[in-house]
Amino acid sequence: MELKIESHSVGVGESNGDYLLHKAMPNGVTLLLLADGMSGLSSPEIASRVVCHAIADYMDTANVPDRIALICRAISYADQRLAKVCKECKCKMGVAFTLLYFCEDRLLYASLGDVRLYHKNREGEIAQLSEDHVIVQGEETFLTACVSGRGFRIPLRVKELPLHIGDAFLLCSDGYYQCQDIYHCFPPNRLPAPLWIKDDSSVVRIEVF
Repeated sequence: MELKIESHSVGVGESNGDYLLHKAMPNGVTLLLLADGMSGLSSPEIASRVVCHAIADYMDTANVPDRIALICRAISYADQRLAKVCKECKCKMGVAFTLLYFCEDRLLYASLGDVRLYHKNREGEIAQLSEDHVIVQGEETFLTACVSGRGFRIPLRVKELPLHIGDAFLLCSDGYYQCQDIYHCFPPNRLPAPLWIKDDSSVVRIEVF
């Protein structure tokens, strides 16, 4: 199986708090990360970059045969790395993210916050795979789970999905899915670029062929 990957990312201001990392790992593994730095805290563009690269760095160097354990430990390492940055900068940072780990004929994925993962199967059925860790109070939305350098409020969970030729996935930050009709973002349609955005907006589309 092979992957076709395309993406768009646009910041609403001078800097973009969303950060995408796409890396080919050993043994044919493809790692994809989309992180959304929390705009209500300090330096979201730094926080999202720190978390993504910490996860990739850990996976590059750690000898953990069990893939689920590897993903959980990499996320915990990223939390520790962000804690160090927060201490050095004397500030609070937070990141929502979703991780995709494509290996052989399977997808492993994990998510904290509200970066969404959608799946379209060969029959054309579309489902949201990720869970939104949010609460809404009036017009404000608050994350109930994220990477913040202070451990995790909920246990880390890694889910697994078998891959089939014809599968498609959409990975996107809230600035994207709140402004797009997700059902029209899958093949055979053209992937819409972020337009008229009110928040940093990022999307990654993955096709399995």
